[in-house]
Amino acid sequence: MFHGNAAVERNLSVNKNWLVENLEEDSLIAQRCVHSAINHYGGIESVPVTAGMIKAFRSASGKRNDALQQKRLKKSTNEHAQKLAAAE
Repeated sequence: MFHGNAAVERNLSVNKNWLVENLEEDSLIAQRCVHSAINHYGGIESVPVTAGMIKAFRSASGKRNDALQQKRLKKSTNEHAQKLAAAE
């Protein structure tokens, strides 16, 4: 392995550890962003907690519920459209 690829190889092993069967792509991307930010600041203890971050933490659950509801609605709409197309 070339030394220029060492960081890429390291990140692949981190991704492999995070992958689980039901993990959405957006969740994996978000985890990678958080991991990169923590590394940028030199550790979790060094990450500054801002008012904007606290606001985002507090609204995260509601945003997740909204996203899940939108996903269910889209799936239901697609299934309905497929049934109509099959009936024709």
